[in-house]
Amino acid sequence: MAKCQKCGREWRGAAIIKRYITLKPDVECPHCGESQYLTKKYRRRSLLSVLLLPLLIFIPIFAGFGLFTVLFTLAAIFSAIIGVQLFTIELSNIPETRRDGA
Repeated sequence: MAKCQKCGREWRGAAIIKRYITLKPDVECPHCGESQYLTKKYRRRSLLSVLLLPLLIFIPIFAGFGLFTVLFTLAAIFSAIIGVQLFTIELSNIPETRRDGA
């Protein structure tokens, strides 16, 4: 689970989901109010899983499975990726930009 880098307290599920779906670069810690940002490492990892999802969708299509099986597989893969990302989110109290190094 996500932990605030200032106060060290874990975020609850609703706060993590809010951070996950917001378009703002920062979200305030629900406990201490400090701005928290996604780490560069986490952003790379989540981008990789988002790019991998379309490839995994085509496997059942090309294997000749029916529409229901393809849709079920899509829903299962999407749910698994979102679930893993929500529980492995990493936060930082300083913004990390692309220009901070590789």
